[in-house]
Amino acid sequence: MAAGVSNFYPVLPIFFVISLVLLILPVWGFVRGRNTPVLFYIAWLFLGNAIHYVDMLVWRGTVVNFAPVYCDIISVLVVMMPIGISCSLLCINILVFKISQSTTLIVHHTKRRVIIDSLICVGVPFLFAGLHVFVQNKRFVIVEDVGCMPSTDHGVPSLFIYYLPPSIICCCVTSIYCGAYPLFR
Repeated sequence: MAAGVSNFYPVLPIFFVISLVLLILPVWGFVRGRNTPVLFYIAWLFLGNAIHYVDMLVWRGTVVNFAPVYCDIISVLVVMMPIGISCSLLCINILVFKISQSTTLIVHHTKRRVIIDSLICVGVPFLFAGLHVFVQNKRFVIVEDVGCMPSTDHGVPSLFIYYLPPSIICCCVTSIYCGAYPLFR
């Protein structure tokens, strides 16, 4: 094995392709059901797997900067992924909460709900990417066998801007909304 070449090379890209195919399979059912939070969740997972698949193939055994503009875009998307997935899970949990509180099995699919879900699942990650500019120390770094990754300074501001928000949104806000709210109403 050459120095720096990943042991996971033949296996990991295959799993990325399998996961991409498995993510595409249920999309039509969720489109017909107008379940936008699940569609955003699938989109964020698909985007992450596609990015890591391409990066693993392009930067296998090298750290040469083949495409700086591509790396700029990908590093922003990689920053947005954790918060996008967390926000999608939050919207899924809110939808499940609304279904559990409903006396009928019908959940109204209004334009208002789709707009709110879209603002949460896409708008918050864009805001998060804008805030990441304050804690990045370089535009991006290229990791051998992995590809373009965002560069984040490891200080106290990055803790509050980059590392904690996905955990707070996914764990704390969801548990308060879905766990504690029914106890206090």
